[in-house]
Amino acid sequence: MTRMCFLTVLTIGCGKMDRNGFISDYAAAYCDWEDSCGKIANYGTYDSCIDELENRARYVLAPGEDGCSFDAGEAESCVDAFDGLECQVTAAAKIEACYNVSDCYDSEPEESDDPT
Repeated sequence: MTRMCFLTVLTIGCGKMDRNGFISDYAAAYCDWEDSCGKIANYGTYDSCIDELENRARYVLAPGEDGCSFDAGEAESCVDAFDGLECQVTAAAKIEACYNVSDCYDSEPEESDDPT
């Protein structure tokens, strides 16, 4: 019975991650890592951490503007990299896949030449 449950979970987990899934999974993975390393107080509460990291994922790592790509493989690699990440490192600087989720990573809106 246990083996069947494991296979069911494994099968469900093999689907491609989409942008919305990445946003929530990234925030949970990051905040769980912060919590396990005793650093969650940097955000005040776990819920505050989730809010902040969801916004970071939504607007910095994987913006959803037209023309922005989303790489599901890089998104999965980013989230998975938190497993086993040592507490002495800075997660944001250590996980390169997180910066490759979208070709619009940390992009600024284009400025218009129209003064109106």
